[in-house]
Amino acid sequence: MIKDNKGQLSIEYLLIVFISILILIAITLPALEFGISNSMDMMNILKIKSEAVKITEAANNIYYNGIGSKKTVLADIPKDTTIHLNSKNAYFDYMLSDGDMKRIYLINKCPGLINTVALSKGTNKIVVEWSINSNKIEISLI
Repeated sequence: MIKDNKGQLSIEYLLIVFISILILIAITLPALEFGISNSMDMMNILKIKSEAVKITEAANNIYYNGIGSKKTVLADIPKDTTIHLNSKNAYFDYMLSDGDMKRIYLINKCPGLINTVALSKGTNKIVVEWSINSNKIEISLI
């Protein structure tokens, strides 16, 4: 009687290859998730920063146009955030996916502007106005 062990050897090789693939997946999956979450954070920060620049530019335009000026800005925000504006800069805080807080600053050239705007996720309609009865620029949500 002739014994053939070739089939047993093939199953062992398949098992070794399968375990190697599982180990490779276990190592690369967390690194991939880390990279994706960092990319999403940066994308959201850039989007919020872009929308905050729209608001600060609107405030600067209103300041240069003078009393009685009004401008409406649409801001599409990917995550709830609050933008703080003052006469030197504007900033917002962003909670990163790893739990750290990052503060992002923007330059603002509008003297006497002190305001805080809480924006919700999605499209926000913002009115920047320097009314005739006021001595400062007001920023509000509609």
